[in-house]
Parts: sequence; C-alpha cells; structure tokens
Amino acid sequence: ETLIFTDTDVQLQDKDQPKDGDDPDDFVKKTAVGVEILFDFDSTKIRADQEVKVAELASALNDPVNKDKNFIIVGHTDAKGSDAYNCKLSRGRSSAVITSLKENGAMVSLYGVGAGEFLLKVKDKPEDARNRRVSILWFDDSELPLVSKMRSICAQY
Repeated sequence: ETLIFTDTDVQLQDKDQPKDGDDPDDFVKKTAVGVEILFDFDSTKIRADQEVKVAELASALNDPVNKDKNFIIVGHTDAKGSDAYNCKLSRGRSSAVITSLKENGAMVSLYGVGAGEFLLKVKDKPEDARNRRVSILWFDDSELPLVSKMRSICAQY
C-alpha cells in the first residue's frame, strides 16, 4: 500500500493567510498526505479508533516509494484555549503520533511540529472536533527549511 496525497495544498506563513502587500515568497505550499489522526478535546492521547490508522500509516511510510522522503507530523487544536496552551497541546499531539509511528515500525525521518489553532481545517467552525488532529506533510531534503518555517508558528510559546 502506498500513501495517497490529497490535491489540497497547505499554505503556511507564520500565523495568517496572505494579505495585500505580503511577499508571495514568504509562503510555502505543500501537499498533505491524505491521512489525519483525530484527538479528543484537551488530549494528547491517540484515540482507540485512530490506532489502526497509525499502524497502517507506519506500514505505508515504510513502502519503498517513501524511502528517501521526510515527513512533518503537524499537531493541531481547535480554537478553544489560549494560543500558548494550544501550541503546547499541538506539540504533544505531534509527539504522541511520532512515538506511536516509531513503535509501529516506521523507519522514515519524522519531524514534529505544533501549529496550535493557527491552521484550522474547519475555519468557519473554529471549535469543531475536526480541527483537533495531526496531519502529515512530506518533503525532500532540499525543503528542510520548511520544518523551521512551520516550527516558527508556535515558536513564541
């Protein structure tokens, strides 16, 4: 089984979407892996109904097509709570998924990032449960600065 990538780009720049006057080069577009791991409110524990996804993802990451790829595991929260709290919570979610992927045998390079509430999946419903997730992005070695750019989202917390 190989990974399926969505046709949706993820656009990142610190905390906001582009505004008039923003330099387009400050934004990065990446394609997300079509798998998300969902979490309960205020929790970094992987839900029981999500553990199969993590195991299948670990197996898919070891497919030869992914041999030289790197993956960013991005933790997200809904908009409840302070920015600082949500950044900490999102980093914990990312860390939990990385640990579980490694325990399930994933051998690829995994980089954890917390994005807090700054990259909501359901923007018109900021407290929606679908915002409490971990998403996965792939990148090659030449795009390693992307990890730093993504980590800057919650760097102040």
